[in-house]
Amino acid sequence: MSTTCLGGYGDRARFSFYRTCDMIRFYSEYTGVKYPWPNYKHVAVSEFIYGGMENTTVTIVTDTTLHDEHAHCPGSRFPCPGMEDFTSDGLVAHELAHQWFGDYVTTKDWANIWLNEAFATYFEALYMEHAKGRDEFLYELYQNLRNYLNEYGNRYARPIVTRLYRDPEEMFDRHTYEKGSLVLHTLRNLLGDETFRRGINLYLTRHAHGNADTEDLRKALEEVSGQPLDWFFTQFVYSSGHPPVIKYSWGYDPGNKLVKLSISQAQGGDDSYPIYRLPLEFEIKYPSGKVDIFKFELSEREATIYIPASERPQYICIDPQFKVGVKSVSADKGVEEAIAELSSENMPCRA
Repeated sequence: MSTTCLGGYGDRARFSFYRTCDMIRFYSEYTGVKYPWPNYKHVAVSEFIYGGMENTTVTIVTDTTLHDEHAHCPGSRFPCPGMEDFTSDGLVAHELAHQWFGDYVTTKDWANIWLNEAFATYFEALYMEHAKGRDEFLYELYQNLRNYLNEYGNRYARPIVTRLYRDPEEMFDRHTYEKGSLVLHTLRNLLGDETFRRGINLYLTRHAHGNADTEDLRKALEEVSGQPLDWFFTQFVYSSGHPPVIKYSWGYDPGNKLVKLSISQAQGGDDSYPIYRLPLEFEIKYPSGKVDIFKFELSEREATIYIPASERPQYICIDPQFKVGVKSVSADKGVEEAIAELSSENMPCRA
């Protein structure tokens, strides 16, 4: 990859785009589809109102993404992995992912635009895991959830796939980007990474240089997994309303040495999906240092579970590895338990 810059920005370009080749290698390996074009270029444009806009082989970005060495590596010399203060990695990774999801295969219509934007948002996060570790990856997904819930709480709720809009621009919202990325993450954890990757490969190769819709994605994933996934897409893609609101509380019975774990789905009675099917995990930490992972599929409005335990837990954390990205959690938790949870090895528990 070569860089040619005018206007005195040549030195800055190398800070913003230096991971591009590694991103191309990562996406090619993850999807099993080699970068499909002969070259790739960035064009930085003054007063560009968007962060970036992909075109086949060329991505236009705002010139404000060009920064100097101090902004990238304050107090250090470039490169400074793990010490970056301001990088363009997220923007570059997102727009590059569109070369596969949006250019190589693109949506049939605006109703299915999440197939372009959610994949680019999720693959941006996947690259962060590859380059900067799992905590960075999970924290980015955690931020995606917060952004989506903010739009839900302050603006509206809609199905990810919908044809009810006045202008296509309305589809470029937090439901398409952030919620869509969390749906893909949940799906990846449900199927397993290897199966998910084989499904994405089939989706891309089957529809190469053509158009696809959400049903094409579902069929590809069902084919490689051998699992029916209509229930999953009905819950998370075709239904509107709030994602599942999970409330949980627990108590300890020292006489019988049992933890009583109470779980409920508390989403409202608007147009929310009534009862979700959710594969959940709980991290249980004991004073002895022992950590157990309890797995349970919630498929009813309320459930009570009794778990054998020789000592009272220090804390119980729901979904410690953030495998179910599309959810809101409310827990009856005291200060001591919350402080103890900061010792967890899993970032979602600490967050």
